[in-house]
Amino acid sequence: MPDMNTLFAASMSVSIYTLVAGLLYLIMHAQKIVTANCVWLLSKLRADPRNVFVKMLADNAYLFTDSQISRINNEELFVNMSFGVD
Repeated sequence: MPDMNTLFAASMSVSIYTLVAGLLYLIMHAQKIVTANCVWLLSKLRADPRNVFVKMLADNAYLFTDSQISRINNEELFVNMSFGVD
């Protein structure tokens, strides 16, 4: 499988705020990105009509352990994400 940077460059990235609140999105791939200021979680989500990439809010970067991310990426763990707005 290509690395996340290649996938991200070839796909559509959207703001997390464009997702439909309450709708379930399958996380197909995930990767933590470490920057000088914080850690981000980049997620590939199954969304119709095409898959999208979402840069998760920094507060969500530690939702998954590295082991869980590896299992998601190897299709051993299936996780749905739902976005809600307060």
